[in-house]
Amino acid sequence: MKIWILRQIDGGFKKDIIYDIKDIRIISGDIVLLFGSDFKYYSYDNLSTSDKKRLKHYPNLADKIEFKISRSLKTAFEKSYINIDKVPLYYSISHSNNHAILAISTKFIGVDLELIKNRNFDIHMEYCFSNHQIFRVENSDNKLIEFYKIWTLKEAQIKLLNLGFYAIDKVGDEDLMNYSDIIESGDMKFIYTAVTF
Repeated sequence: MKIWILRQIDGGFKKDIIYDIKDIRIISGDIVLLFGSDFKYYSYDNLSTSDKKRLKHYPNLADKIEFKISRSLKTAFEKSYINIDKVPLYYSISHSNNHAILAISTKFIGVDLELIKNRNFDIHMEYCFSNHQIFRVENSDNKLIEFYKIWTLKEAQIKLLNLGFYAIDKVGDEDLMNYSDIIESGDMKFIYTAVTF
């Protein structure tokens, strides 16, 4: 499991690596991120009430590795983090290719994770990107990474704003506080974006 914290500084974020969840103290505006690919902390008994309800409605989720990984990250955080300041925390989860990322913040949060892979993304851009976003991709030194930066920003905003995928073409404003980065796991590279108000 990899853990880091994004601290809001001067209209942006500063990334700090964390080695133990117990060392974290979340202050207003911080975003804590946990990334992993195992589910050693997964247990039905550790699930939240809302996750248990989801399993009741969608029992096949219990067999999904990505569901187990993401809930394992949440359990690891909740069992180890001491909320000294007793501030409410908000969560967002994303998964891709048997990996998951969990974002925790004192503010509403959205996160998206995607495996970076070559693909034909023209059709996605045509229907989901604004003219400005298409221009950014087409004029980028690394079109693939620029596409994924915009795509993950859009999906993270959908989660933050509690919208459905139907709104993918309507979101993607860089006005909201956001941070994108690349994470490596073995020979795979992922990109994530976290976004908050």
